[in-house]
Amino acid sequence: MNRILVMRFRALGDVLLATPFLRALKRRWPEARLDYLVEESLAPLLAGSEDLDRLLAWPRGASPRWLSDLRWAFILRRERYDMVIDLHGSTASVLFTALSRAPLRLGYKFRGRHFFYTHKIDRAWPEELPPAYEPRRHFRLVESLGIEAEDLELRLPPRSPGELLGPADTRRVLVAPGATWSAKAWPAEHYASIIRKLASDGARIYLMGSSGEQDLLERIAENAPAEILTASSLDTMLDAIAAADLLLCTDSGSRHVAVALGTPSLALFGPSDPRVWSPVDPQHPFMHEELDCMPCMLTDCPLAGHPCMNGLTPEKVIARIRQFWTELEGP
Repeated sequence: MNRILVMRFRALGDVLLATPFLRALKRRWPEARLDYLVEESLAPLLAGSEDLDRLLAWPRGASPRWLSDLRWAFILRRERYDMVIDLHGSTASVLFTALSRAPLRLGYKFRGRHFFYTHKIDRAWPEELPPAYEPRRHFRLVESLGIEAEDLELRLPPRSPGELLGPADTRRVLVAPGATWSAKAWPAEHYASIIRKLASDGARIYLMGSSGEQDLLERIAENAPAEILTASSLDTMLDAIAAADLLLCTDSGSRHVAVALGTPSLALFGPSDPRVWSPVDPQHPFMHEELDCMPCMLTDCPLAGHPCMNGLTPEKVIARIRQFWTELEGP
């Protein structure tokens, strides 16, 4: 095995959750060149990573798209990969796989898209097995090649954020209220209540979100003593999480970044399964309500009152944060 290509274009968390898989491939074939193809906007996430040899940035927004994708397909074909592993399963990734001419082409059985793979499995986790942390899923693709899931730790190169969140003279709490699904969102008024309680404990609080989340950040900050930090770039987001003493968030990409950077975090879970999307790590606990409807994996909650997220009251969350501080400080 001389050249290996792995593709996972997006999203931030998914690109990061595949890194233990990359590390295992490199451990199995240390002399092989391992390339990782991601969307151009996410390339800074893994810049300098020791888990791969080359980071390839695919310009998803290029125009015309069909011509750009065809050009990329032939660029990758010229690399003469021995193995191509498609973790994404999109039209573009299947095109790249099909035209690569790699002897080994691995991927998931997405409808109408898996005919060009030499090795393929169902994307769904087997029902007869207990739920497992998401990085474990990809290893089922390569079990027949003798690769086992021995190390599922997320890692990113260390960062030196300086005083982006001010001096370390008090606890710096970064709150990331954004949610990709409405069903994952925690109410703005709950965030405001938590921030007021944290401020009364002497913490300095920062609200972080993308430019598209400014309205949410401002609505929370109207009723809480927090400084708004707009993550205008991926580097800003990474530096902010690296500088924080605690990240409070929902099940989101920022949580996975905190895990990879070693920043303690507390995640609030609703429709998604924490057994799948959260590591077993005392530095990264989670909270969720025990309800019969969970985990539903619905993007919008059909139930009155959104009980899975609204049931996580500010009183419950602040109590868990204070307990967490005590756990982190030790005896």
